[in-house]
Amino acid sequence: MKRLGPLLLAAAIAGACAHPAGTGDAARRGRDATGTRATNSTVRATADRRGDCAACHAEIVAEHRGSYHRAAFTDATFQASLALEAPEDRAFCVDCHAPEPDRAAGVGCASCHGAAPHDAKVAKRPSSCAPCHEFTFDGRPELVQKTLSEHASSDFAAVACAECHMPKRAGHRDHRFVAGHSPAAWRSAVHVDVARVVSAGAEPSVRVTLRVDAGHAFPTGDMFRRARLMIFAEAADGHIVASAERTFGRTWTSLPNGARTQASDTRVRGAWTEAVALGEPSGAIARVRWSLVFDRVLAARPPHVALASSDVVTEGELPW
Repeated sequence: MKRLGPLLLAAAIAGACAHPAGTGDAARRGRDATGTRATNSTVRATADRRGDCAACHAEIVAEHRGSYHRAAFTDATFQASLALEAPEDRAFCVDCHAPEPDRAAGVGCASCHGAAPHDAKVAKRPSSCAPCHEFTFDGRPELVQKTLSEHASSDFAAVACAECHMPKRAGHRDHRFVAGHSPAAWRSAVHVDVARVVSAGAEPSVRVTLRVDAGHAFPTGDMFRRARLMIFAEAADGHIVASAERTFGRTWTSLPNGARTQASDTRVRGAWTEAVALGEPSGAIARVRWSLVFDRVLAARPPHVALASSDVVTEGELPW
């Protein structure tokens, strides 16, 4: 099998612009407006009454009970990742994954809403999501997560986060928050097109286009998340004669003080296109298969990468 050379990036990647959270929203979620944790007595006081929510919002509470917000602390992937962090850094992670007194409640009602009467319009604003989806770490200016900055600089800046992540459902906003863990949701927003390139005298090749119809980079969120696009050229008997792989994600460099700084960012914003030379005579190829995989990474300290799970976002086949 012949391993293909590195793929060439052809699409420009847009830079992010600042989109700071409002002080009131951030404080409610346990941080100040810069993303630094603040004392959050409001969450603690309101959390004691979260059992009252079902009296008026039974359907919403049932949706939330099955959500990844509810499982933010108990989720096995988070727990495994947390165990790899230095003990002194774990409280920072727990502040977002378990902001309420009962850690098993995860991101509960009181994490985003005060006790009634409460303003649902405030909860719909992108700034409400900022404290746990855009922040720095340990007093350094570099953003560890920057989903809101990505959103603010995207073609979807005028579309609130809730429009995609909490769509309207039977008179209320869906509280299952499925998008980040739903292959069906990924397939509705991430599209791959592979087309044969015909050029007289040139070696066979394909043009690969990945289009992201989302208001943030793909993938976004956790610093170690990544996606991999794998391309395989197969002979008629099914054996692979050539392959290529492209990784979309961020890499990090460790500093002498133990901190990390971003070294590269190859995530996709908008669209990405590359021409891939297959490196084999056209007659040797019967089909080209491709697969886009989303990886949840527990830790990445090159060259070692610890994977929690991988899901196929989309895949296809191009007859040759």
